[in-house]
Amino acid sequence: MITTKGQRIKQVIKEKKLTQKSVAVALDITERYLTEIIKGTAPNVSPRIYDSFCLRYDVSLEWLDTGKGPKYSVDDKILKTVNIPVLARCPAGFPDEVSDDGVIEYLALPDVPPKTYAIIVVGDSMSPAIRDGEYALFVRADEIHDGDVVIAKNEWNECMVKRYRVRDGKALLSSDNPQYPTVEPNEHYKIIGKVIEIVSRRRRF
Repeated sequence: MITTKGQRIKQVIKEKKLTQKSVAVALDITERYLTEIIKGTAPNVSPRIYDSFCLRYDVSLEWLDTGKGPKYSVDDKILKTVNIPVLARCPAGFPDEVSDDGVIEYLALPDVPPKTYAIIVVGDSMSPAIRDGEYALFVRADEIHDGDVVIAKNEWNECMVKRYRVRDGKALLSSDNPQYPTVEPNEHYKIIGKVIEIVSRRRRF
């Protein structure tokens, strides 16, 4: 029988297919401290941690406190959340599925198309529109138009978040930050997907 806040947090983590590591990062605490919260041995847990957990994972604060009432928001839109895999590395092509060891964590988001994946943006080449550390959600790039933001793999198998441009009949990968050069991709580059949304690591999920 689930009787404590910690046990209820553990239940949500299991149901949403999260990891304790990803939840600890989201709550800005250590994984060890989260384990203590789950076990009920953590001293003086700040209410901010419980509030943040509820906001990020659409959990009812009343349910977390008492175990009574709806577990998740009664908002039908929020109930229809999808777990988005955040990939640990750049895929060779658009992934139809990924194994657990290829996923860092999952994002629970509403109104997301099927087969949506995410990577964590590294660097400031797309700043200020897209910042270092944010999540880039992407889908299969069935159609790409001038100005679309894409996920591409370069010749070193690194993921790049770039803006797709067409100039004089040539496809280019450009950065929003003018300090970075525009790339004319060769046969070693591959567009993996099209970015549909950028999500802050501090956003309410």
